[in-house]
Amino acid sequence: MVRDSAPKHARKANRRGAARLAAVQAEAAFFRDVVSGVVREQRSLDPFVDKVLSETWPLKRIEAILRAVLRAGAYELGHRSDVPARVVVSEYVDVAHAFVDKEETGMVNAVLDQIARKFRAGEFSPLTR
Repeated sequence: MVRDSAPKHARKANRRGAARLAAVQAEAAFFRDVVSGVVREQRSLDPFVDKVLSETWPLKRIEAILRAVLRAGAYELGHRSDVPARVVVSEYVDVAHAFVDKEETGMVNAVLDQIARKFRAGEFSPLTR
């Protein structure tokens, strides 16, 4: 029988370290997926987002940071079903809030909410549609 000579607390610390490494790698994989997915799917995302926006304010008129937020949110809603739709909307509203005024974050919320209800209708009860 081979016995681990490392103290018990050291083995626990190594497991925690391995868990942290996995968490960081998972976040990196998620980041890569969203960024590469937005780039790959931009031609299909932009017309979809544009359609949800008001005709008087098309996507091309929106500042770059908000376009990026809307594209990333739309990508996740369409391609990352592992994240609940309401979480996606809420988190991208929070991201937008870090860069723009409350009025613009309201627009992000409204647009992503409409997209969520189209891509993920099953996550919303009939009363909230």
